[in-house]
Amino acid sequence: MPFHVNGRVLINGRGRAGMAVSNGETVVRTHGGGRYRLDVDPIRHRFVFVVLPDGAAPVGSFYRPVASLPGSGVGVDFELDRADQRKRRNFMFAQFTDIHAVVETGWASSTGILGKDVRKALSEWEPAFVVATGDLTKHGDLTSLKAYRRLMRAAPCPVFNMFAAHDGQKEHRARKSVAEGCTRNYESILGPTYYSFDWGGRHFVVFANEDHMFTPPEAEAKAHWLWNDLKAHKGRPTVLLVHAPPSHGFLDTIVDTDVDSVFFGHWHSSKAYSYRGIQVFGTPPFAFGGIDKSPRSYRRVRIQQGRLTSELLPIRSRQSNPALPAPGHRFGAVKKTPLRLLWSRHLDTKLHRAAPVVCNEKILLALSDEDGKGRQGVLCLSLETGQQQWRRRTDSSVKNAVAISTSSQNLTENSGDLAVAVSVTGRLSAFDTRSGQSLWTTDLHGHPDRWIYTSPVVIDNVVYVGAKAGYGAYNLADGEPLWYYEPSSLRVLQNRVSLLDGKPLWYHEPTDTRSDYLPCYASPVVIQDTIVLFVQRTGMIGLERASGRELWRREMDFEYMYPQPVAFDGGVLSCGDRGELVKLDPKTGQILWRRQISEHKFSEHKYLCGYKPVSSEALAGLGANRNDVFVITPSGDCRAYSPTCSRLKWHFELGRELLDTTPYRRGFRSGTVGPVVLGKFIVIGAGDGHLYLVDRRTGMLKDRWWFGSPISAVPCVEGERLIVTSFDGLLACFDLVKG
Repeated sequence: MPFHVNGRVLINGRGRAGMAVSNGETVVRTHGGGRYRLDVDPIRHRFVFVVLPDGAAPVGSFYRPVASLPGSGVGVDFELDRADQRKRRNFMFAQFTDIHAVVETGWASSTGILGKDVRKALSEWEPAFVVATGDLTKHGDLTSLKAYRRLMRAAPCPVFNMFAAHDGQKEHRARKSVAEGCTRNYESILGPTYYSFDWGGRHFVVFANEDHMFTPPEAEAKAHWLWNDLKAHKGRPTVLLVHAPPSHGFLDTIVDTDVDSVFFGHWHSSKAYSYRGIQVFGTPPFAFGGIDKSPRSYRRVRIQQGRLTSELLPIRSRQSNPALPAPGHRFGAVKKTPLRLLWSRHLDTKLHRAAPVVCNEKILLALSDEDGKGRQGVLCLSLETGQQQWRRRTDSSVKNAVAISTSSQNLTENSGDLAVAVSVTGRLSAFDTRSGQSLWTTDLHGHPDRWIYTSPVVIDNVVYVGAKAGYGAYNLADGEPLWYYEPSSLRVLQNRVSLLDGKPLWYHEPTDTRSDYLPCYASPVVIQDTIVLFVQRTGMIGLERASGRELWRREMDFEYMYPQPVAFDGGVLSCGDRGELVKLDPKTGQILWRRQISEHKFSEHKYLCGYKPVSSEALAGLGANRNDVFVITPSGDCRAYSPTCSRLKWHFELGRELLDTTPYRRGFRSGTVGPVVLGKFIVIGAGDGHLYLVDRRTGMLKDRWWFGSPISAVPCVEGERLIVTSFDGLLACFDLVKG
C-alpha cells in the first residue's frame, strides 16, 4: 500500500535546501532546513535515494530500501560530508563494462585475476571515480555479487555500479512470470539499479535500460524517473550511462535535453559516433576479448574546461619484453631473409580488422576511431613511398576493407576509379580514388543502429553491402537502392506505452530487424550469380545476386570466432563452432564435405557467453589456394592441409596474444586472420605482434618481423609487394628479395 516519507538532507550536520531526492520515479527538491516529502508505492518503487551533489559524499549510504521502511510518516534522513574533490571542474573518470565476475577458478573473468587488472589499470593515472555499466557478474548469484563488491575495493576511488541482465540471470532463469523482478539479489548487495549524481559541474545518470529484467510497474516507474531526473537537473551538462546500446529513436527523445554524451556496453564491441550533437561510446568488455575482435579494454574519460573527451585503453595480456626491438624491425638472426622493408609509417588511428587494398599504385585503408576524435574514414597512400595522397572522413569508424570498382563509365573522363566504404553505423560512401572527392553517400536500413563489420562488394556497377539484420544492393553511380533482403527469423521492434497515461515510452528491443544484434563479422562471398552470407547464430544463406531472393539456407553452429568464408575449387569453404571445415555448393547450399580440424576444448578457458559450449572450438583464421587449405586453430597454430583437408601437411605454432582479441578469452595463443600466399611462401599475421613468413611446402620459418601490436587485418599481396598493418596503426610495405 502506498505511503509517504519525510526526511532531511544534511551536509556536515546542517540541513541543505535545493537537494534532489527521489523514490525512483518522482524527483523532489529539499526546502528550508533540508526537508522533503515523498510518496512511496512498494509495488513501483524499490529505493528512496538522494542525488549526491558537487562537493559532498555520503556518510554511510545514499539510499534506503523501501522494504525497510515501516510505513507512512517515517523519517528518512541522508547525512553527507564535504568532499572538495567532487567540486573540481577538471577531472577524469573510468568506464568499466561487462566484467562478468565469477568466483570459479579457470574462467577468464575470475575475480582473482580481475582484481589485479583493476589495480594495474587505475594505478597509472588518477581517476576521480569509476562507473561500471552493467553485467558486473556472470551469474547474478549472491556469491558472485559479493565477490564483485570485494573485487572493486581494489579501485582507489569511488565506484558507481549499474545493474544489467547478467546481474539478474539467476533470478531470471527461475522467474515464472513477468510479475517477478530479477533485481533482488543485486539490490541486496549493491543497492539501486538506477540513480544519478553530480560531480564537477556535471550531472551523471546511471540508468539500467534492460526493461525485461524489471516488473512492468517497476519498468514504467524507471522510465518516468529518467525524464523527471533530467528535468530536475536542467541546465547541467549530462552524461548518460546505460548498458544496452541506445537506439536512434531513444537518442531522438533526448536531443533537446542536456545529455551531451552516452556510454554503454552490452555488445562486447567498440563503437564511437556522434548523433545529432550527442557523443555515443560503446565500450568492449573489461574481462576478455570482444566479439568484434577488439581487445578487452576500458575507457578513460576526461572533463576539461567543460569539454568531454574519451580514450579507449586496451589491457595488455602480458608485459612487453624490453629486450624486443622497436616495431618494424626483423626479429632474430634468419639467414637469407626473403623480405625487404621498403617503407613504414605510423598512423594516428587504429586499423582494426580492415585489410589494405591496392588500386592503381595506391593503397586504400579503412580507418577506425574508438575515441570520437574524428580520425575515422578512408586514407589513400602512395604504394611506392607511403606518402599520403588524400584522406576523407566518414561518420564513424570503417572496420572493414574498402571495395574498389575499376569501371569508370559512370564518372567523368578525368576521374579515377571508385572506392566504396561502409561505416560501422551503416553509412555507405563512394570516393574518387584519384582525388578523394566524395561522390555520394547513402544510409543502409536502420542507420545508425547498425553494426557493420563486413566489407562491401562491387560487381558490374552494383554495390552489395550489409550484415545480419539485412543485406542490400545499391547502384554504384548514385547509391540508390536496388533491393534489400532481411532474414525472416528476426523479430520486429515492440512498442511500449505508459500504463498511466498511454504515452509512448522508449524501449530497447535487441532483436530489432533494424539493428545487428549480435552483428555478423564475416564478409560475404560472391560466386557467379550467388551471394553467400555467413550469419551469426543462423548459418549460411544463399541470395540471388540480381534480386536478393533467398535461394537456400543452411543451419550451422556459428558464433564468434569464425573467419570470412573462402571461394575454393568451385565451392565455398567455411568453418563452424565445432572445429570443422565445411565445403558447400554455392548454388544449392548442399554440403559437399566436412572435416574435423580442431579438437581443442579450451579446458582452461571456459566459455563465457552463456549459450552453446561448442562455440569454444571455432577456428580463427582461414585461407586457401589451388593446392592447399590453411587454417589458424584455437590452440594457436597455423596448419596446411590437402585440398580436401584429408591430410595434414605441416603446422606452425604462434605465440601468445599481446592484446586479448580472441572473443571471450584472455592470455590466449592464436591469430585472428587467415594466412595469405606470397609466391612460394605463406604470410601469417599473428596476435603476438609478429609477421611470419613460412615456406609453403614445408612450413619452415623463413623470416619474422616484429610489429609490437597484434596484426589483426589480413595482409595485402600485390604482385611481389606485401602491405601489412597492425592494430595500433603501424603500416609497412615489403617486397621479396630475388634469389
